[in-house]
Amino acid sequence: MSSFGNFHFSPHAARRAFRNAAACATFAAMTSNALAEADPTADGTQWGLGLAAGVFQQPYAGSDNKNRALPLLYVENSWLRIAGPTADVKLGTLQGRYGSLSFTGRLKYDGVGYEAKDSPILIGMDKRKESFWAGGSVIWNTSIARTSLELLGDASGNSKGKQLQLQVDRRFNFGALSFTPRVQAQWLDKNESPRLG
Repeated sequence: MSSFGNFHFSPHAARRAFRNAAACATFAAMTSNALAEADPTADGTQWGLGLAAGVFQQPYAGSDNKNRALPLLYVENSWLRIAGPTADVKLGTLQGRYGSLSFTGRLKYDGVGYEAKDSPILIGMDKRKESFWAGGSVIWNTSIARTSLELLGDASGNSKGKQLQLQVDRRFNFGALSFTPRVQAQWLDKNESPRLG
């Protein structure tokens, strides 16, 4: 693991980023048609079902690929949004001259876990269980970009860790297609980083 100030890069973080990207891409591809065709319910709720499946390359030397399949649910209305492993309770939005600020309470499932037997390089490391994370997020939407800040803590108590994530993205539409480049930085405290037993 390498670090710069309080920011750390680790194989654990790289694997999480890849897994989230793959799951989001699969989820978006499988639910977009259902959402486009489904009419909102009487209370304005939209929903969709999907399945994320993939082969994930472990970033540890000597480890095998992992195959995973995960059923995905999308539900959104005026106060709730469930998208894959993340559930948000919408707390409110402030409109202003420089865009809008949206606040949410967030619960997220993180399927990242490992055992010492997964790779020779992990021998001596504590087992990392999959966890639920709870916290909140704020999103600043402007005509230039969307900036989001998320602070979460391990609600399962498996690591007692905390993580802070800052992301900036912008969506570009080209007819029926869209393209969204993003930049993301993540801070993990010492309890969330992979650790020796």
